[in-house]
Amino acid sequence: MTRPWHGPWQFPFLVVACLVVAGSLRWERTLPPLESVERPPYELALGLARWPCLIFVLAVIGVLVGVPVISLIWKAGLSGNPQAWSAHVIRFHLAKEFHVRGELIAMSLLVAAGCGLLTSALGLLLCWLATGARWFHALTLALMAIVWAMPGPILGIGMKDAINYVLTLIPVEPLEVALYRGPSPLPNLWVNTVRFFPCAVAVLWPVVRLIPVSLRDAARVDGAAPRQEFQHVILPLALPACLRAGFAVMVLSLGELGACKLVATPGSMTFAQEVFVQMHYGVNSDLAALCLILLAMVACGGALFAAVNWWLRAWGSGLDR
Repeated sequence: MTRPWHGPWQFPFLVVACLVVAGSLRWERTLPPLESVERPPYELALGLARWPCLIFVLAVIGVLVGVPVISLIWKAGLSGNPQAWSAHVIRFHLAKEFHVRGELIAMSLLVAAGCGLLTSALGLLLCWLATGARWFHALTLALMAIVWAMPGPILGIGMKDAINYVLTLIPVEPLEVALYRGPSPLPNLWVNTVRFFPCAVAVLWPVVRLIPVSLRDAARVDGAAPRQEFQHVILPLALPACLRAGFAVMVLSLGELGACKLVATPGSMTFAQEVFVQMHYGVNSDLAALCLILLAMVACGGALFAAVNWWLRAWGSGLDR
């Protein structure tokens, strides 16, 4: 049997991975030195061109986002013969889908939140370890490049093989239920954590890199164990970045489909997978309502991320004063 990673996509995948590694190394070399981090960031003065640029950006957003959303709203409100649009019909379909799939929506939100928490924690731990060992830094960078360049379905197939290997190595029934027979959200949590790990590291690494080495050295001189150094030095200074990374991963996890649909256990799927399944039965008002709910979940996650980011900036400004 031909393995899924032996195929025509292998060469482009390796090329993309190498480009990511090379780009990351070049990006690291262009980072400002530690002593210059207090300088104000460079601002590009657009002058009179700022209004045309704003109009262009709003037009692009309107085409890419507004047109699909308006189409979904129109489709969700159609009823009757001949069909006519009504806001009451939209409310009916949204309320019905919330009632029927409310538990699935809640479970998807919990899995996404757990993925954000786990991924940000692992990303912070790996960034901290990478600051003290060049070989571990290179290993983390290579892992980021490979995972970031890997297509979702290929990652899902590889995760299925990993689950089969784990179950062969540890043939325990509770583990088989959790990873294979289900219903269990663990495979979705696992594959989302792996898939969005590079995003968390990309957010966290610049922050961890800029933590003064003198603080870590002072903690070690005072006899702090590695766990104490991480808990009392790294975590407090990198906590705002951890929150940002966690919320970003949570929002991305809400819409992940390529890998999750291959590892989901029977009776346990995410809301995005449910929308994908319903697409096979035709485009109707119920499907449009499901898509609107999914977009609302992602939009609420993005708004929450923006609110937390604003609060962290305000909190940091208060500390500076």
